[in-house]
Amino acid sequence: MESQLYSVDATAALIKKGEPLALAGEAALLEKLPPGPWVGGTIPYFVDQGRGRRDHQKIHVKRLPMAQGAVGFRHLVGQEIHQVYQNAPENGYSLGVIPAGAQAHLDFALHAPNFPKFAERPLIGWISGVGLERLGQDKPAVFMGWDPRPRYDGIVVADVRLPSDYYARLDLVNVIAPGVGPVIEFPETAWSGTQVKVDGQPHNLASYLAEVGHDIRFPLVADYCGALINVSLQNVDKAAGRVDFYAPVFAGVQYRLAAPLPDYSGEIARQMGEKGEGGLTYNCILNYLYGELENKELGNHSYPCTFGEIAYQLVNQTLVELQVDKL
Repeated sequence: MESQLYSVDATAALIKKGEPLALAGEAALLEKLPPGPWVGGTIPYFVDQGRGRRDHQKIHVKRLPMAQGAVGFRHLVGQEIHQVYQNAPENGYSLGVIPAGAQAHLDFALHAPNFPKFAERPLIGWISGVGLERLGQDKPAVFMGWDPRPRYDGIVVADVRLPSDYYARLDLVNVIAPGVGPVIEFPETAWSGTQVKVDGQPHNLASYLAEVGHDIRFPLVADYCGALINVSLQNVDKAAGRVDFYAPVFAGVQYRLAAPLPDYSGEIARQMGEKGEGGLTYNCILNYLYGELENKELGNHSYPCTFGEIAYQLVNQTLVELQVDKL
């Protein structure tokens, strides 16, 4: 079963057959589903059958890859989220969903690399959200199917144990590249920045971005052990001299402003056009917006567009994908 948008009734029928599923859709739709082996979260933005679209009437459905009955489900809240890697299957993968803005979102974003057994086993996932016009009115929610009610904090997790002759791998597709400008360093780990060092010299970050005329569609980029990780810019408050981010910046990490993309949507289509089939795939709402993906042809694939992506830890403006391969 390839991923696609289904009606509530069609989704419920799959659940009743015992299909282990990853779901995404509006809360009012997910609340109508029966108990069963599924996890889900709220979002109305998708790429479906190769075209970007909003949908408030259907649910994005994906069968958990190679889940042949060996699936466990967890809802971790408070300090329990520190166990998210600890209890993952020895040979397998975990899928996690966290509500945007919840305490678990903040805690995971800031501290995941310090959780026990971080990155020892594949963890893919996403941050649930709401329609942008409903920000501040509706609350992002997550669901664990065996007790299918909306939850507004914590992380819901599906743990999939794989047969011994299979393994899971994570891929990231990042259309953003660092520019050749100066290194930017932050004095502390935080979700916003004021005073920074630019090539070792003190600067106010908001003023610096204004001086260089930076387009906030393009994030900060850092090299994390060979992987280029984005920190997307949410807001620049010139009066307060503060820049807010969609993920935290870390003290001691060297960032550069991303290079501009003359053809943002074209680059997304080129690099992401073959993604989204076979495995679990999640793309960023910022790529959806900045790449103007709505109603755009993007290849034969299907996935939710989310308020943040998880590939071991929180990432931004990135497509993440998990594939299961035979040894």
